Amino acid sequence: AAEGDLTRLRALVREILAAHTRLPAAERAAVVAPLALILAACGLAEEAQALFTPLLAALRGTGPQEAALHVQSQ
Repeated sequence: AAEGDLTRLRALVREILAAHTRLPAAERAAVVAPLALILAACGLAEEAQALFTPLLAALRGTGPQEAALHVQSQ
């Protein structure tokens, strides 16, 4: 049952990834930051980083690659 739950959660994350980039940065932060923390707590670090990295780039005004390097260095 747990693996099925993770599969459904990953599918939901893919939908959110597709939709959240259309939101303004402030609204995106309100959605993405808590979700990224929940995903990381569930052991889905890659999915959390996939959500958080573009947000960090938008807020910092940097490109996604620079933001990914910053997140990985933390």
